Formats: sequence, structure tokens, C-alpha cells
Amino acid sequence: MDGRLADVERPDAGPGAGAGVRHARPGARARHAGDARDAEAGPEAGPHRQQEDREEGGEEVREEVRPEEVGPEEGGQEAGEEVRPPGQEEGRTRPSRQEARRAEAPREEAQPPVTELQRASAPGHPGRFAYRRLVAAALALLLLAGCREGEPEGVALIGATVIDGSGGPPLRDAVIVVRGTHVDAIGPRESFKMPKRLRQVDVTGKWIVPGLIDVHAHAAPWTLPRYLAWGVTSIRDLHGQLDTILALRDRANLNAVSSPRIYSAGAMVDGIPPTYPDAFAVGDANAARKAVDSLVLRRADALKLYTRIDPPLMRAALDEARTFGLRATAHLGLTDAVTAASLGLRSIEHLSGVPEAASASPEALYAAHRRGFFAGWTAFERSWNTLDSAALARVAAVLAERQVVLVPTLVLHETFSRLDEPATYADSALAAVPERERERWNTPDMVSRAGWTADDFNAFRRARAVQDLFIRVFRAAGGIVAVGTDAANQQLVPGESAHREMELLVRAGVPPEDALLAATRNAALLVGADSIGTIAPGRVADLVVLSRDPHRDIGATREIEQVMVRGLLMSADSLRKAW
Repeated sequence: MDGRLADVERPDAGPGAGAGVRHARPGARARHAGDARDAEAGPEAGPHRQQEDREEGGEEVREEVRPEEVGPEEGGQEAGEEVRPPGQEEGRTRPSRQEARRAEAPREEAQPPVTELQRASAPGHPGRFAYRRLVAAALALLLLAGCREGEPEGVALIGATVIDGSGGPPLRDAVIVVRGTHVDAIGPRESFKMPKRLRQVDVTGKWIVPGLIDVHAHAAPWTLPRYLAWGVTSIRDLHGQLDTILALRDRANLNAVSSPRIYSAGAMVDGIPPTYPDAFAVGDANAARKAVDSLVLRRADALKLYTRIDPPLMRAALDEARTFGLRATAHLGLTDAVTAASLGLRSIEHLSGVPEAASASPEALYAAHRRGFFAGWTAFERSWNTLDSAALARVAAVLAERQVVLVPTLVLHETFSRLDEPATYADSALAAVPERERERWNTPDMVSRAGWTADDFNAFRRARAVQDLFIRVFRAAGGIVAVGTDAANQQLVPGESAHREMELLVRAGVPPEDALLAATRNAALLVGADSIGTIAPGRVADLVVLSRDPHRDIGATREIEQVMVRGLLMSADSLRKAW
């Protein structure tokens, strides 16, 4: 019991407790000792009566009674006995004048005793405010309990076909129960025992897939709602200003902003001179280890190595990363893909390092990488047209055997191969990009700085068929592909680009169901997060509600009706309106 309520209910807790004051009760038979003395002394014993009765406003007020003067009821005699002076016979009691007056006065009806709580609530009582506060608190608790009793404790999505990301067959007419931020249960509606107190959402005729994952992203605050609106509920950021991107990751993952969950590599590690000024620039093995240590101390989720990292630097960086369990990926330049795999690299971006590994004489490629990023990229893209299928198959087999996950970013290759076409700049998806960001992109200026010509763009477009061939050969060898986009670099829309990447994988020969796995289960495996990428009890409640079947047409992943992230169900339209 609350201590304050106990104090109100205790008779000795109020003002005057223990002071000897007793309240008169109507009908009480106790008498002052003076009544007995008056009865004994006769009518002339008046002095005692002068101090017995006073009237203030019509109420009788009794004087203080000392314990040794109380009558039988108060001091020990049985209640209800009449007080008689010593020696007086029963039946011959002579009433005192006080009793005579009382007998003549109109008799008042006996009133029920006043409780301490009633007295505490009365106007003027010092405890009345505490009493009112207690009553208000008790009522609030009752109301809260009543609200909670009927408040939903989760969400049930009922009737959709669930593609859970495990690679198994879809579950038709299913029920998914979500409590808090995690999936609680999943099963067919026909045999499902629906728990009570759930908000039921009818998604009959819809398809539900795991939240999409983009494992090659570059996040900024403006990109986050775009990712969500396109059903991308997790991203792996692979370079940014170190403190800025890690702070954004922390805010996103603490749910301080509406955002996909972010896994971040912080700032990339590059050779000297670095391609980007905010990268770690390392010139020897010791510096490479220190750079990795700095990322570990800042709680980075991954290590990204860049184009100027040669084999000795890569060996040191990967060895240090293994010490701390830090997963590594690379955009290769001065190290070929097979050498990188032999050093322990388990993820490669952009299909980089493949032409260098498949080429009979890669020296020209390495020289281009040393000259600078654009020179290296141009030579790398053009070189695909010179590679034979046998050499590509040999490289694909080694990478698959070493369990290297490829993040091909076909959408980047495709987009950059068409930067000379007006349609690239008229894409309706670009309307989702703020004007200031499109100005910052300044794509024509980038093309000018890269020195790309019409002949280069033609070579880039021809290379696309060879890149698609390599994807088919790699998968046939048992290789794993994951979806990454390089958004939000030039002309790559955050979120929307992930759907284009899946479409390009399908165009390259990947079945739609496997393209979807590349954006869900495979991507989660690469990140090292077993709580995302699939829909199952105990996994985080990140999922997307679609209006059509993506196994029949991968383009259906664009037809998003609702997105759930961390258990919060939102309509795609409401997310777009929030831009």
C-alpha cells in the first residue's frame, strides 16, 4: 500500500494525534466524572456544571478529559451501563439538571461515525490536498489499466503470399505476427491460432518480401527517406567523412531519424596519394594496420580498401581486420581479384580486379590506376572487351571456390555507359532527388573531368555484355552475388537504383527469385547480420508489401504498397509525401 494513503487512514497520523482530544459522538453514553459528582452532591452542586457545557454555533463542545476522570465506557466499564453514585439503589436515580435539560430537548437521530478519509477530504482539513492527489492518482491508474487492457500489442498481416527470403517456396494465404520490432510468428491462416489484442491488417492478394538491402551505398540525411520509400530497409555505407557518417549511422540505428538501418565502413583506406581527401592514406604496412585500428576504435562495421592498395598493403590491412573480426571489401585497382582472394578478401565491388586477373598482360591497367581514378576506371571498363571467356571462367571458378561475394553494381556500369544519352538525364526517377543534389552532382562536369569521349561510351556499352557473361559463369560455378548500387553518386537514385540492379541481374540471366535473394538473404550474409534479410520468428520486422508477384516479374518489386521497418508499418505514399 502507498505510504501516503496509509498515513491518511491511520487515526493517529493527523493533526492533534496523541494530544488527548476526543471527538464527541452522537448517542455515546460516556459521561464526565463531574456528572457523577453532581448526581452525588444533589441539585446544589452547580460549579461543575458551569464548566461542563458550552455551546458554540449550536454544537456541544466537551472539555479535555484526563484518563483518570473518564467514565466506565472510556475507562474500563462495559459500554451501555449507567453511572450511579456509590450506595444509590437501582431505580431511584435522581437525574442531574444537565440530564433533565437533555431529556426535554428534541432527540436527534444518531449519525454514522465520520471516517478519517471523510474528515481528510473536508474543507479546511490540512490533509485535503494530499487526499485529492491520491484519489486522482488512483483514478489515473485505473484509466491506464483500462486503456492497456484494450490496446493492441502487435500487428497481424493477414492473407498475403509470403516470400520469406530463405529460398524455399512461398507461403500462400499466410499470417505474420509482429510484436515490437521483431517477427513473433508466421504460418498459414487456415491453421493459425490468432493471438488476442493484435491490430489486424488485411493484405489478401498481396505479396510480402523481406526488406531490401543495398550493400554498396553512400548515405546522407536526404537519402534516408528515399531508401525507405523504395523498400530498402538496410544499407551498407562504404565511404563518407568519418565522424559524420558514423554519427548518422548511430542516429539511424537508435531510431532517432526515420531511416533504414545503416552498417558503415566509415572512411575508406587508400594508398598515397588518396583518391579522396577524407580517406585514410597509407604508405606502408604499419600505417595500414593503424588505419584499421582507428576504424575499430570508432566501431566501424566494415573495412573498405580502395584502388591504390597494392598486395603488401592489402595483406597487412586484412590481417589486422581479421584480428578484430572486421569484415572487408575492396574496390580493386593495383591488386587483381585472384590475388586479393588469396590474401583473404571476401567481397569485391564493381567486378573490379577481374580484368586484371583475367588479362594476359595487366601492366597497362595497373599503370592507368596509378595515374588516377578516372584513368583507371576508363581502362578497366574498356578492357572487358579484350577478355576471352576461358580466362573469365578461370577467374570466376577461383572466386567462387574462395567464397568471395561479388557486388557487381551493374546499375553503375549501365548508367555510366549512357551518360552521353539525353534519356539518362530525363529519367522520371530523378524527380526524387532534390535539385540542390542534382546540382552538386554536376554530371556533365564529371564527364569533362574524366575526359570520356563518344568512343569511350561505345566501349563501355559493349563491355556490359561481357560483364553479364561473367555474372552467369560465376553463378554457375557456385558464386554468390549481392545487390549494391553506389547510390547516391551521379544519376543513381537512392532506393530506386536497387530495383534497377535486380532488373539488370535478371537481364544478365539471373532468375527473378535469385535476384530477389541477392537483395535480401545474400546481402544480409555479406553484411554479417543474421537478423535481417529473411522473414522468420525472432528476426527483425523489416519487410515490404507488394501488389504483384516478384517471382513472376522482378519489376513487381517497384509496386510497393507498404513498408515495415523495425516493426513500424508505413505506406509508401506517406513516405514520399514526407520528402
